[in-house]
Amino acid sequence: MDLFERLKASDQGHLGKWSEEADGYFMFPKLEGELGPRMQFNGHEVINWSINNYLGLANHPEVRAADSKAAEDWGMAATLPSNWVVATASYNTTYPIVTAGSSTPSTSQANGNNCYAGRASTSSSDYSILQKQATSGSTSFTFSGVNNTASILDGFVIAWNVEQFTLAGRATTVDFTYRINAATYGSTGITGTTLFTAPTGTTAPAFILTSTPRSITITGLSIPASATVDFRFTIANGAGSGNNAHIGIDDFTLYATSAAVIAPSITSALTASGTCGNPFNYTITATNSPTSYNAINLPAGLSVNTSTGAITGSPTATGIFNVDITATNAAGSDTKTLVLTINPTISFAVSSDNI
Repeated sequence: MDLFERLKASDQGHLGKWSEEADGYFMFPKLEGELGPRMQFNGHEVINWSINNYLGLANHPEVRAADSKAAEDWGMAATLPSNWVVATASYNTTYPIVTAGSSTPSTSQANGNNCYAGRASTSSSDYSILQKQATSGSTSFTFSGVNNTASILDGFVIAWNVEQFTLAGRATTVDFTYRINAATYGSTGITGTTLFTAPTGTTAPAFILTSTPRSITITGLSIPASATVDFRFTIANGAGSGNNAHIGIDDFTLYATSAAVIAPSITSALTASGTCGNPFNYTITATNSPTSYNAINLPAGLSVNTSTGAITGSPTATGIFNVDITATNAAGSDTKTLVLTINPTISFAVSSDNI
């Protein structure tokens, strides 16, 4: 019998009674709640001595604030929005986008058309996403994001630093474009300078960092929920022979904007009439895309569809009814009074004496 089978067959020690609550062969209890000195086990609060955060200081607001500020000021690696993807047609797997501690790529290692993490020196902990286009032409890499909000995005505020690590004997540029849902890349709606042209000169063998900030806004967009947006940086070299610059993108920040939501304004008629016992139809309409509707004080036999605003049915009572109709969205609601008149059914008695 192997070791694991023996563990299953045994009483599993003094923690064996908690085996159904444990994770794996070893009876470490499953603790619930935020990591700290006091957590929940099997519905009861327990003291936890088995983690480095047994004093609970890692959860202290001041510690968290200091950690966030340090990352903002000094960076942690090539700065990307959380959970975003970097893609490039040719990628240097020897020097991927990494955290501090890896070797600085040398000029010889960067002669291909590739993308990797670069820093000014081996003592630097600040990396940028570095590109090298070795021949005439261009190469690119892309940040991709998804609109995971329930709102339509109408633009972006974007900033980054263009970092040049070497001089170039041949003209080298880097530019920015974007696209929505795999459409054609373009620059429509961009305010601000995107193009960077590297200074030329003798190629320096060491990585000597010069940084140029860029800040742009993109307006006039309409990006629905779940749509994908690609932000592309393209590095290009002029024709002819000569060296080309190593150029990196760092400290990339992006904020999405959305149009302000305005409360609805009811536009449907505020008078309506119907006949008792006959089918009735009326629809509440309003501006600014209501998400729900309501109607109060309807006569018997009528009801409102709160999703569409349709009031339907066959009224069973006659009279004049003041119905409060409402249209609502995230910004608020509008209520107006619908004067609804339900007339009696008119019938005629016909006898054979009159024929």
